[in-house]
Amino acid sequence: MASKYQLSFLRNLDSFAEKTNIIDEKGNRFHFTTTGFKHRYGLKLFKMGLNMAQVQKTIANVTSEMLMKYARIFQKDM
Repeated sequence: MASKYQLSFLRNLDSFAEKTNIIDEKGNRFHFTTTGFKHRYGLKLFKMGLNMAQVQKTIANVTSEMLMKYARIFQKDM
C-alpha cells in the first residue's frame, strides 16, 4: 500500500505529464509509477560504478534477478 506521500508525489508527476504532454508508446498520457523510479535509480547506481551488493543494499526489495537485468542493460549500453 502506498503512503499518502507517495500518492501525492505520483499525482504531482501525473499532473506534470499532463501539462508537458508526456505520452507513452501508445499515445496515451504517461503514468508514472514508483517501481519505474526504483528501476531507473538502480540502473543509475550501476552506471555510477556501484557493484551488485551495493545496489541491492541501497534499494530495498530488489531481487537478484533484477540486479542481473540492470547489469545486462549496463553492459549493452557500454
